[in-house]
Amino acid sequence: MAAGEDEKFAGELRRAIEQSGLTLTAISQRLRTRQRPVSVATLSNWQSGRSLPGGEQSLGVVAAIEELLGRPPESLAELVGAPGCGGGRCARRASSVIAPRKRCSVRRSRRSASPLR
Repeated sequence: MAAGEDEKFAGELRRAIEQSGLTLTAISQRLRTRQRPVSVATLSNWQSGRSLPGGEQSLGVVAAIEELLGRPPESLAELVGAPGCGGGRCARRASSVIAPRKRCSVRRSRRSASPLR
């Protein structure tokens, strides 16, 4: 992903947070009550562009942020290439998000099948 796309997500998230009037702590707490826990440090990194949401769980947090901050669905997610935002880098991203789920379910089944655990 190009640096400009990273900055676009960070800028849009930062604007949405500023417009909401909520602190990062308040957002983190509200997301936790919605079963979408995310740390204040992670929110800070996302809005500054130091990191981007990447995994399936993080993209779920982005969807919850959109709802919490009154943003249209996928308005932020499409900036990080979330599945469902249609074509281009979004389609490439979808395969990388789905694959970890399959690996995780395999690991869980191995753990649950183990008599020692």
